[in-house]
Amino acid sequence: MLIDTHCHLLDEPLKTDIEGVLERAADRTVECLLVPTVCRADWEGLKTLGNRKGILTAFGVHPWNASEGVDDSLLEKALSGASAVGEIGLDWKVPIPRTVQLDCLETQLRLARKLRLPVLLHCRGAFCELLELLSSIAPVGGILHGYSRSPGQMRPFLDLGFCIGFGGAVTRSGARNARASAASVPDGRFVLETDSPWIGVEGGPSEPSSLPLVASAIAAVRGATPSRIAQDTTSTAMRVLGRAQ
Repeated sequence: MLIDTHCHLLDEPLKTDIEGVLERAADRTVECLLVPTVCRADWEGLKTLGNRKGILTAFGVHPWNASEGVDDSLLEKALSGASAVGEIGLDWKVPIPRTVQLDCLETQLRLARKLRLPVLLHCRGAFCELLELLSSIAPVGGILHGYSRSPGQMRPFLDLGFCIGFGGAVTRSGARNARASAASVPDGRFVLETDSPWIGVEGGPSEPSSLPLVASAIAAVRGATPSRIAQDTTSTAMRVLGRAQ
């Protein structure tokens, strides 16, 4: 069994083909999907989707939507029964004021700590600031998702207890940093994701059924078998998400 720890089923084109997406995923042994939100408008739809077998949920406000702010009480209510807070983080590449992003993230990190939920972290161009905030607030852990940077930038997040999420980047032969990080990350400290439909795999777009391609790419750079990667990352994901047996 494989777990896709980050896929946006509420976004097109996946949204209009949920049945097909889930069927194709199951055919490739991707039997569990963690679906995050990026804005408050998605929360109700995800609540409904979360009633389906194999769907885990995460609620939060993405840095691209940080200007909408965070209502603590509404988010706490949405998080009832959820597996994580997310997708949250910092992105210095978009024209959202940094102070607004920091305030939005801090509110959500504090709520995650209060509820003892892991977080799904987005970071682009703001690794130092993100690390500083995580060190200050110290949530219970989570996943630095969509990682494609160097092993050196990965290490401080591992030291803080976070796992690393690898996706389509590792399937590309030219993605040297992502592949080097996937090769060097310790066992039990990484998980698989597609970030579909936003991050493609080598040769085309992605959906949850693309996850075996990610597993195979990581297996190749680690000198392991895809089945071993599947087993190890499934165990790690269940532990991080509080679902270990």
